[in-house]
Order: sequence, then C-alpha cells, then structure tokens
Amino acid sequence: ALLPTIRVENYRDGIEDFWYYTLLEEYLEQARKQHISPVLLQKAEQVLTIPENVIKGSTQYTTDPEVIRAERRKAAEAIIMLQKAGVAL
Repeated sequence: ALLPTIRVENYRDGIEDFWYYTLLEEYLEQARKQHISPVLLQKAEQVLTIPENVIKGSTQYTTDPEVIRAERRKAAEAIIMLQKAGVAL
C-alpha cells in the first residue's frame, strides 16, 4: 500500500492550487466575452494576484497552512461568484 507523506500531500495541494487558478482564468476569459459586470470581473481578477504574505519568490513563502487555505478558498469563491453570474465554460 502506498502511504501518503507530507511531501506527496504538498505536491497534491500544489497541483490543486494550480488547477483552481487555471480554472479561474478560464472563467474570467469567458466572463469578459459575456460582458459580466466590471465589479465582478475586478473582484475575480484580484484573486489571481497572490499576496506577498503567501509567496515573495521561489525561496520565500509561507508555511502556514491556514494562509494557504484562505487563498485557495478565495479562488474557489471567485469561481462560484462567476458561475452564479451566469458564466459557463
């Protein structure tokens, strides 16, 4: 049996984060084509900017899982917000 390790779990989380941001970018692209409210677009676009308290560079980043989860949650909420506004892929 394959036992999960912290390294494997972190790798999986990184892939999921990448997926969330990629999905959000796809929803934003569709939202622009559908002329969704500029306010909603701006809110969703802001989520794509990762704050410095999360990552400053390839060697400077947070190790606090709550900070990372909060950013992931923002991406998920932005996707849901766009879906509720009628954006579909």
